[in-house]
Amino acid sequence: MTHPLTGIFAASAVALSLVNFEARAARAAEPPLDASQYTASCSTVTGTVSFKPALVTGGTAPTTIRIKGTLDGCRALPPPVGGAKLRILPGSRFSGEFTGASNDCASLMSLLAPVAGSVTIKWKTSPEIASKTSVVSFPQESSVSFDAPWAGSYVNFTFGGKTAVSGSFAGANGAGGSSTMAGIYSQDAGVLMDACNSAVGLKTLDIGLGAVSLQ
Repeated sequence: MTHPLTGIFAASAVALSLVNFEARAARAAEPPLDASQYTASCSTVTGTVSFKPALVTGGTAPTTIRIKGTLDGCRALPPPVGGAKLRILPGSRFSGEFTGASNDCASLMSLLAPVAGSVTIKWKTSPEIASKTSVVSFPQESSVSFDAPWAGSYVNFTFGGKTAVSGSFAGANGAGGSSTMAGIYSQDAGVLMDACNSAVGLKTLDIGLGAVSLQ
């Protein structure tokens, strides 16, 4: 004999399934968030920078600079007029390509050097955003060396200048004109110079620390 409560439990299960289905359908129907006027900042940058042709001491050939890696520790802020809460998930990735004036290793220590190129960031967010990428144009790069407490010297680089952002996180005015990407090469200055003076030159550097700001 069927227990009297069996029908009640079955009906409750069906009702709960319908509620869950309707909730999922409602979420799926929500349009992706327009984050074009949001700002974004990331406090962790890891990746690599490569040069072709390789950097050498006294080099005079134009060089292609390729950069790629991962962003973490990211925050998104809505524009001053307000907006929905947006969370940037771990594991957003970036890649970019620039043309440098020369493959002279001295450019690694340049206080200010013109470059031509852009970085594309592919975002992981919750909720989803209408444009899952930001393309950031950087017109200049600067580098400076500094001494670490453990007696090594390292190079800190910054891409910046009068920037432009298309896609998400272009800031309140939609231009992204104050964006930056900064990092510190993992190899110390002595390792860099040894590579520059070698027969094959300096081909690749690792980014150990860094930060990104789109605004």
